[in-house]
Formats: sequence, C-alpha cells, structure tokens
Amino acid sequence: MKHVVFALLLVAMVSCSDERQENDRKLRSILSWSATAAMILEARQTLFVPQGFARLSLERCSKEIDSLARQLTKTSPRDLSVEIDDLNKAIAAASADVASGRNEDAARQLENLRRMQDSLKAQSGASK
Repeated sequence: MKHVVFALLLVAMVSCSDERQENDRKLRSILSWSATAAMILEARQTLFVPQGFARLSLERCSKEIDSLARQLTKTSPRDLSVEIDDLNKAIAAASADVASGRNEDAARQLENLRRMQDSLKAQSGASK
C-alpha cells in the first residue's frame, strides 16, 4: 500500500512540474514576441522598415501573444493574465499608431511596452 501511495505522489509531483515548465516556456515565448514588437517599433521610428511591414508584423506579434496566453494553464496566476492582456493592448495600440502615421504616439507605446515587459518578467520570474 505504501508503494502505491508513494507512486501516486510521485506522479502528481511530476505532472505539476511539467505543467509549470510548460507555463514558463509559454511565458518566455510571450516575452520573446513582445521583444520582437519592441524591435519593430524601434526600427519603424528610425524608418528602417516600411509602415505596412511594421503594422503587419505588430499584428502578428499580438496574435501570437494572444494565442500563447490562451494556452497558459489555469494554474498560472490571474494577475499574469492581466499583465499579458495589457501588454497585448499596448502592441495593438502601437500598431494602430503606426498604421495612422502617428510615430510620436507609437514611441510612447514603445516606452509603455518596455515597462510592461519588465513588470511581466519580474512577476513571472522569467528573468531567472
């Protein structure tokens, strides 16, 4: 009987560990897409990339972040999903600013995006 209980506990511990690792991987992917969006905004500010490319690329970043956020398991903290949602909104706003040619507003969104990235990194422990 002891062996059965021990085996069940071991299986439970391993599955929790796998779930946490999967969440960590998805959070790192979200941060990677977010960093991509920041690079695109920087490149657009210096006019290294055309407006249409920047807009489409930012939309792709936003879609990927949204998809990854929906895949996070229910065990991830609620405030992380709020942070990720805010991050995605900042990218969407920057995309709208780029599409409208409002580069100054896009620059403010870039600063906002970087603050959100730092906050998400700290809160999720992804910087470890």
